[in-house]
Amino acid sequence: MPRFALGNPDLRAFSLPRGLLALAGIADPFYAVYALKVLGVPGAMVGTFLMVLAAISPLSNVVWSRLVRRYGSRRVIRLATFIQVFTPLTALLMPHGAGMAYALVFVCASRAGPGIGLGYTNYMLNVAPAEERSRYPGAVNYPHQTLTGSGRGLRGQNHVEHDSLPPRSASSQWPGGQC
Repeated sequence: MPRFALGNPDLRAFSLPRGLLALAGIADPFYAVYALKVLGVPGAMVGTFLMVLAAISPLSNVVWSRLVRRYGSRRVIRLATFIQVFTPLTALLMPHGAGMAYALVFVCASRAGPGIGLGYTNYMLNVAPAEERSRYPGAVNYPHQTLTGSGRGLRGQNHVEHDSLPPRSASSQWPGGQC
């Protein structure tokens, strides 16, 4: 993290828990594998779980944004963190053959992520000095993306391949080179 961001004690205090939550989020893709391999949930249920995940996540943004406005970022961070911690515990406590009850794990996972993202982003912007506010999101998000492997650098995509560059002009895509 750059020096200008490390000099902010509120931001330093915010960074470690956020990094730990980002690491905890790495477990999210394995909930379906756990359901199939350990709990004996039928493979056809995985599609249902993914639909729950896709449906709940955008709706939770509406709820989280209202909570941020009413109670503030810190309370939203606490609540979303509780849900994030509750998610793997819920998965581990499910009985063998849980079936549709296991969808609760995906409801929790899809609720926690947007709450954590919204809460921490708002908190970061609130603690950043006004003159440096525009620099903070990149300075804070890059280390967390690198830590969790979601950044381009860890996936070996730091270079630009020449084949992926756009053509020099739109006319070069047409036969004969003319529009």
